[in-house]
Amino acid sequence: MLDTLDLEALRASARTPWEQRLWARATVVGDCWEFTGARVPAGYGKLLADGRVQYTHRLSFLATTGPIPVGAVVMHACDNPPCINPAHLSVGSQADNVRDRDAKGRRTQFLGGWAQRNREKTHCLRGHEMAGDNVIRRSDGRECRACRSCRARRYASRLIENEASQADIARAEAKAADR
Repeated sequence: MLDTLDLEALRASARTPWEQRLWARATVVGDCWEFTGARVPAGYGKLLADGRVQYTHRLSFLATTGPIPVGAVVMHACDNPPCINPAHLSVGSQADNVRDRDAKGRRTQFLGGWAQRNREKTHCLRGHEMAGDNVIRRSDGRECRACRSCRARRYASRLIENEASQADIARAEAKAADR
């Protein structure tokens, strides 16, 4: 059935208002039918249907193939997020989707955020080298040991200026000496 579908036939046979809006906002680009309406930052289309905003590739699958099993994801064979061509869509588990992504070499596309940039840094903001003993590894990333020591010394001096208790000052100075 999906091989013989064409966009004009779907536009003519739309049963619900959201189907009419979905197919009206589709444009043929190569083999893909790209949704030209609102999109999320990752490129997937979104449309109000049945009282809530839903992804358009899921709506396309629902309109042409039927219900999506609970816990299943709709995967793109074409790797084009705005595509709503039912011939390019299939259902699978999230694990299937991750295996498909990795097999196609698309994993690095999603590691381009802050985590990737921080892993690639060779020096901290103050110019200290981020290597060897100068790196403190934490559960949420890396920290420059030299900068941490500077912060501890500044904190200790602020305590002294603000007449903090001798115990607080001693603790802050000991912490600065450890670094």
